[in-house]
Amino acid sequence: MTQPDDDGASPRRAADELDPMDGIDEVTGPAIGAPGDATTDQTPLPMRLAPLTTPAGTTAAPAVRPSYPTGHRLGRYTLDDVIGIGAFSTVYRATDTALSLPVVVKVLSPMASTAAVERFRNEILFSRRIHHPGFCRIFELHEEETFDGPLRYLTMELVQGRTLGDLMNEGPMSAGRAVHLARGLCDVVSAAHEQGIVHGDLKPGNIMVRTQPARRGMLGDRRLEARDELVVLDFGAASAKDIVDTGVRVGSVRYMAPELFQRERPSPQSDVWAIGVILYGCLTGGYPFDGKTERDVAEATRRPVQPPSAQRPGLGDAVDDVVMGSLATDRSVRFADCRALAAALDDTLDRLRERPSLLRRLLAVIGR
Repeated sequence: MTQPDDDGASPRRAADELDPMDGIDEVTGPAIGAPGDATTDQTPLPMRLAPLTTPAGTTAAPAVRPSYPTGHRLGRYTLDDVIGIGAFSTVYRATDTALSLPVVVKVLSPMASTAAVERFRNEILFSRRIHHPGFCRIFELHEEETFDGPLRYLTMELVQGRTLGDLMNEGPMSAGRAVHLARGLCDVVSAAHEQGIVHGDLKPGNIMVRTQPARRGMLGDRRLEARDELVVLDFGAASAKDIVDTGVRVGSVRYMAPELFQRERPSPQSDVWAIGVILYGCLTGGYPFDGKTERDVAEATRRPVQPPSAQRPGLGDAVDDVVMGSLATDRSVRFADCRALAAALDDTLDRLRERPSLLRRLLAVIGR
């Protein structure tokens, strides 16, 4: 994962704007479970588990070399340093010389596939549709022909914060914080669903967390808790019914719902599944479905998940229920969309808040 820079700023990045081992997967072959599946996944795991093995007979897309050296000028943008390299793009921290402002510039490789070019163009279309502070702002798309081939790049904003993956590397979170983060993520993703857009690649490396420090209340000395604000970085794998589908499924294997392994089109329920996987990881430091290969993971998703309390006793039924409802293989049982999941998470937060008061009352009775 890209670590925050010295000043604490991190870019809002798309899925393939990370390091070479954190790219998105192009799923082009038959459905998992059929002979000759062609998925690849080399995503470094937030919980630092071993990477997946590429199935025999398939080849992972190689990471590109940086498109340009630092200091290079692209129009009015000076490329200051490389902050991520993916299978088809290089991402730079840059300076907008006209405005003297820091920005992020994502440069697509001239060797990118046709599908990758279409996804690249679609990123800005999706960004323009969604008006929510929890989504990345993409400023402009630049395309031109050069002697070295087609030049395509996006410019986007730079933000303060850390990736959720960085926070998860520090160990399991409190139940309250984990549920609160999942609730905030539902709010952001629901804004996309309302515009007919399915994110398609929710994972910790594509989510920035800005923690607002604790502060004193206006009416006294009571100290308020710190608050986590989320920013979703990625439109590279997004899809919408009214935008031409490239026909190439993309996603990160450990966050993919079982129906996606069968080449079904991403839906709000597949985003719900990804949020459930993220919540499980925040609570336990592990994955609900794992394996050495993509086929292993696909087969694991067809089996009922163990509740997080099996890994971390004491989480309680409320937390178990909301995770299990997010990760139900049977889609008639899984939460229908992020709004339904958000309502369940609100109920879980209420039940978690009740637990300390119940404990105090019990201790008071015992003390008598």
